[in-house]
Amino acid sequence: MTIEEKRLSSFLVKYQIIPKGSPEQMWQQMEALEELVIKSAGTITLPDNIDLLVNLKRIQIYLCELHRVPENLVYLSKLEILDLSYSSVRKLPSQMELMTNLEELNLHCNKLTYLPQGVFALKKLRVLDVGHNHLKRPLTLLSELTNLVELNLRFNYLKKFPDHLDRLIHLKILDLGYSDFRVVSDSITKLKNLEEFSIGTDYVEYLPEGLSKLKKLKIIKIRGEQIRALPSDFFEIRSLEELSISKTKIGHLPDTIQNLKLLKTLEVRESQLKQLPDGLEALKQLEDLDLSSNQLTVFPAVLLELKSLEILDLDWNNLSVVPEAITELPNLRTIRLNYNDRLLYLPTALKKNKQIDVRFDIPYWGRIVHLARKIVVFRWIERHIIRQTLRVCPECKKVGQLSLQNEPTQAQNQLLDTAIEADYYCKYCEKSIAID
Repeated sequence: MTIEEKRLSSFLVKYQIIPKGSPEQMWQQMEALEELVIKSAGTITLPDNIDLLVNLKRIQIYLCELHRVPENLVYLSKLEILDLSYSSVRKLPSQMELMTNLEELNLHCNKLTYLPQGVFALKKLRVLDVGHNHLKRPLTLLSELTNLVELNLRFNYLKKFPDHLDRLIHLKILDLGYSDFRVVSDSITKLKNLEEFSIGTDYVEYLPEGLSKLKKLKIIKIRGEQIRALPSDFFEIRSLEELSISKTKIGHLPDTIQNLKLLKTLEVRESQLKQLPDGLEALKQLEDLDLSSNQLTVFPAVLLELKSLEILDLDWNNLSVVPEAITELPNLRTIRLNYNDRLLYLPTALKKNKQIDVRFDIPYWGRIVHLARKIVVFRWIERHIIRQTLRVCPECKKVGQLSLQNEPTQAQNQLLDTAIEADYYCKYCEKSIAID
């Protein structure tokens, strides 16, 4: 170990390039080390004497197999950031409260089933990310982390909504997506500094009233198969810039959506929409609109009023016609029309427009219908034009056009696979002739 190595402030191990020699001996001599980063290094083991790196301020172990976190890790009193995301961590040290200077704890995408109580004693903690774990135990002490700014609990098995969440007065980002909560407490309506809120659960039918009190809220993401209606004051959250609603049963959007003047991104997917409100045209700043997987049968005329629109997603609806005027939207760059069962053709102006990226794929059964229509048309032409043109009169044996004396019925025209019997008139024989 050279003098220069002893003065190292940052040490990176990446892509399974593990230094030769004993890590215990090597790290023991790095007294000045402040940052330790290990990425994509396969299965690793941190030494028990890692606490000898007394000046460490940041540890990031990312995309590794770290099944065991040494207990002595808690004695790194200067540590401010601990990132063990995507590292198969199953258990944390029991005395986490000793890490008194810890400000960020990232445990995203691991295999934790519970958090030790010491985590909730970290008074300086500002960021806590335990998303994508296996947490089941109620987080009864979560409200003790009063300096939290960001909290991620998404993709866990928590059924009980955290108590006294309103005590987290500094919270700006709250992610509760894909959870098992049975009730969403109205305590979230008291988080005055909240800027981004995500909720996803298959058990909650209604969200609490009072979200309009959150004057700083800019982003809301809602997902819930049982949600049938939004709170009455929901569209009074005038600070919103991004709104995502997916996999719900709301069925419609009210005209009060016109209050969201600052909205730039609107996603309403898989929510049984059959039409759009006229109030949508008031969203003059809207740039990205996703209405995929709904029940729209008619192209909403109000979309032609959204002059700032850049991306329009209408995949998986039931549209049959797209108006030529869609090309007149000055900022439109991408339009998605995939898998609209009845939409088999695009307007000529849209196909020729080189400025718009058109994503259009006919559904499988739609292709069959499209082909069937061609076959039906061909058979009609073949039966009523070609056959008539080349018909040979059985009486005079001359080739010529036999005029159709009795027109087939509409029902016969629709059933082209059945033989049509009709009387023809030969201009040479001057006779009516029955031909199958």
